[in-house]
Amino acid sequence: MKNIIVSFLMTMTCYHLSAITIFVDLNATGTNNGTSWTNAFTDLQDAIAVSSFGDEIWVAQGTYKPTSGTSRSIYFNIKNGTEVYGGFNGTETVISERDVALNVTILSAEIGTGSSTDNSYHVARFSNVGNQTRLDGFTIVGAYNNADEGGGVETVNSSPVIAKCIFQGNYALEGGGALNHSGSGNLNLENCIFNGNVGNTYGGGALRIYAGPVNITNCYFKSNQSNTYGGAIFIYGATVNISNSVFAGNSCETSGSAIRVSDVGELHLANSLIVGNFTNGSSAIEASTFSNSSPHTIKNCTIAHNKQANSAAQSNPCAVAMNNDATITNSIIYGNSNSIQVLGTGLTFNNSITQTASNSATGANILYTDPQFLVPGNFNNAPFDTTGLNYRLTIFSEAIDFGLNTNVSGTLDLDGNNRINNATVDLGAYENNDCVSPITFSNAGPYTICGGSPIQLTVDDGVIYEWSTGSTNNSISVNTAGTYSVIFEDINGCRGELVANVTSLANPTPTITYSLGSLSLGSYSSYQWYFNGSFLNGETSSSHTPIEGYGLYQVDVINSGGCEGSVTYCLSPAELTADGQTTFCSGGSVNLTVLNGNNHVWSTGSLSPTISVNSSGLYSVTVLNTAAGCSVNLQQNVVVNPNPTPSINIAGSNLTTTTFTSYQWNFNGNPILGATSQTFDPTSTGNGQYSVTVTNSNGCEATSSVFNLTNLFIEEADNTSIVEVYPNPTSGKVQILLGKEYQNTSVKLFNSLGQAILHKTYTSMDEITFEIEGAPGMYFLEIESAEQALERIRVIKD
Repeated sequence: MKNIIVSFLMTMTCYHLSAITIFVDLNATGTNNGTSWTNAFTDLQDAIAVSSFGDEIWVAQGTYKPTSGTSRSIYFNIKNGTEVYGGFNGTETVISERDVALNVTILSAEIGTGSSTDNSYHVARFSNVGNQTRLDGFTIVGAYNNADEGGGVETVNSSPVIAKCIFQGNYALEGGGALNHSGSGNLNLENCIFNGNVGNTYGGGALRIYAGPVNITNCYFKSNQSNTYGGAIFIYGATVNISNSVFAGNSCETSGSAIRVSDVGELHLANSLIVGNFTNGSSAIEASTFSNSSPHTIKNCTIAHNKQANSAAQSNPCAVAMNNDATITNSIIYGNSNSIQVLGTGLTFNNSITQTASNSATGANILYTDPQFLVPGNFNNAPFDTTGLNYRLTIFSEAIDFGLNTNVSGTLDLDGNNRINNATVDLGAYENNDCVSPITFSNAGPYTICGGSPIQLTVDDGVIYEWSTGSTNNSISVNTAGTYSVIFEDINGCRGELVANVTSLANPTPTITYSLGSLSLGSYSSYQWYFNGSFLNGETSSSHTPIEGYGLYQVDVINSGGCEGSVTYCLSPAELTADGQTTFCSGGSVNLTVLNGNNHVWSTGSLSPTISVNSSGLYSVTVLNTAAGCSVNLQQNVVVNPNPTPSINIAGSNLTTTTFTSYQWNFNGNPILGATSQTFDPTSTGNGQYSVTVTNSNGCEATSSVFNLTNLFIEEADNTSIVEVYPNPTSGKVQILLGKEYQNTSVKLFNSLGQAILHKTYTSMDEITFEIEGAPGMYFLEIESAEQALERIRVIKD
């Protein structure tokens, strides 16, 4: 073998000025110098040994080990600039012909007796290599590093590309069961699977990342385990960009069942699915909320049904924990085991779905609703991977077209489809890529409930439906104004979403008026006139000249909301007349007569053409005119005003009446000239019969009953009178002082109407006192005795 290698090296010296392809096939039967598939090396280490910068090593299917001996420290040490490809069947001439899944190419650490404890520490290693270095198309298994970090692969100060590789069943005591990246360098992981790897301490069941940046694209992390932090990935001091990847069924003891970022480090996660991970502590994804202030981002991710058992050593169990500088957008964080879905009171949390009151983060455009995954898991079953599950969205999900386009990362979703299918990005890892249905509502808008009559909203040619009302039929009946929506799948499998804004209006109630030879009505959106039931072609305006003559005219109208109404008008020569005023005073009457009528029915029940009316009311008559062929209802309002009811009273020395519009005082049946005020002083006319004629505000007139005035000219005692009355005027109490002692003095008191209201006889008294108990006004005293002639005295009570 050594002679063969030396010969190969001598040969390469002559022509290795440019990159070459070196072939490896453990079943090759040729010269084993790596120059072709026939002459391929049977040991991968031989190919690596002769490789130089820019070379490609093609490795055929089979299992390759770092050594045929038992030294655990030997590994495949990939040289700088060398690209190592597996997945060939041993016949290919170009890389694109290989089938990695079919031609499984294993790099195995199983160098010992079968127990993992004597396996290689590492399977492969990169040290100080650049980004031209590549490992592609291998299954890396069985590394058992019980000494330090990094199991399957170790990269130190390197920037290799590792693609289409499967890391399975690798172990590292201090984390990074599948891979440990340290020192410096930009590591790129593409289309890799990390399955069942264990990182015992210091975190990272699959990856332990201590240098960066690291870019992880289209990778699947499942069933990896850490006994501390980061069931799949542990990050310290590095920027890690993860896109279009899956984390499922990973577990850890402390926090970050999928990903844990320590006190330093930065995470950017996009278009990825994180489900079914389990921790005995808290969180599926955690970036230290205490000392880490990096601007982490989560965009278009689905983080669901992870279980956080919340051991006694942990606090604030949640699905996602981020610092206040982090941003979460376009994501679905839902159905995880603990009440808090997102922990981070200061982080930016926008355009996402989560659970009601299940996070301490606040933001804009957050939906608290079931995202409606097609076939979701249940956190109670965690840890679980995605087998048999489907976290794509049903067509009914409100996550569809709810995202923020400016926060989209990358152009493809987790399925590799366009990240934005319609005008707006969906939430979560998957974009709904259903075609857009062209179907609309079978009945075009506007959608108006007219007069309370329900309307139907219908979608034809659909398969399944979900209305905002909860109905799953193709049609709903709507009787209340509001916004109604439906999401449906049509017969071609395309998704449709329709919205109807339903208003409610009363049906129009048009009224036809006839004036100046024209029939007209108010403003509407459309009109159609008819005569005696026949369509009038072209008559579609708000007015119509009735050239057809007497008869029944009809117009149908539609208002701006699409509601219909109709009204008829009988154009008839019949008319209603009155032989006098229809407003008059009580006691009057008016005759109402129908002209040009053949039959009459009055609201009073009369069938005559004329009725006499003497009371207020609206009088109507239905009149049939044979020439018109239709009946009209004619109406006349009659107002009968009440007459005034005046009365006369004494006010001091005056006659007065209640308030009216005009007055005329009468004496002994004759008007008194100029006596047209509300009050009248009768001193100029004297005692007699008085009345007053008044007119009220309606112009109705009445005369009061007669008032007999008899006591107007009673003489008062002169200055020589021996009788004195005081005080006069008085408030009520009156004293009479006689000039000398009299016997049996008679005292009578009369009111202004001449009615005696007091009569007493006093003996042996020179002073008499009594109380006037009547109303204020004019009173008259008569004082008489055997020694004293009759005296009459007027007394005023004020």
